[in-house]
Amino acid sequence: MLKANQVILREAWDELSGRWWPVVGVFFVYLLILGGLQGGKESGSLLSLILAGPLNLGAAIYSLSFIRKENPSIGQLFQGFNKFLTALAAYIVMVLIITVGIVLLIVPGIVFALSYSLTFFILAENPDIRPMDALKKSRTMMDGHRTQLFYLSLRFFGLAILCLFTMGIGFVFLTPYVFVCMTLFYEDVKKNTLGAAS
Repeated sequence: MLKANQVILREAWDELSGRWWPVVGVFFVYLLILGGLQGGKESGSLLSLILAGPLNLGAAIYSLSFIRKENPSIGQLFQGFNKFLTALAAYIVMVLIITVGIVLLIVPGIVFALSYSLTFFILAENPDIRPMDALKKSRTMMDGHRTQLFYLSLRFFGLAILCLFTMGIGFVFLTPYVFVCMTLFYEDVKKNTLGAAS
């Protein structure tokens, strides 16, 4: 059984306590790159689509290192570019599947987003895995856990609304918090999946 969402949220806060500023700095760069590109013209949006995969893979690598206290560094944010094509392919396929699900009927899009939410953590831990295999593994691992992640995501959505009242400054703190929560969620799902398989 997975940890309750309240436990994950509290553990994430405890992990960040006393370690906020280095993490905020890393994810500020992450937001600066993606936000700056998305705020541009069509060429900027295309570049954002191309870079989002490697950056999200780098963010997953950094977050896993942070949780495991393995000397995380800002350089890890860019390690996703070492697997540029793999990260790009995984991201584009995810976006296409989720978009189709939303267009057909909003609920399938949400289900797909939840199902593939662990993809970049899987890529981070399995450098040789193929994009489609990572997506498939995420879907398998999330079987039976999508509802819990949906409710956890609602917490993030509520916090995001509050961030709007801070002129966006709150997102600088919310983004690393979300990533740490998701990393803890991934670690818990992985442990339970391996436990069930043994």
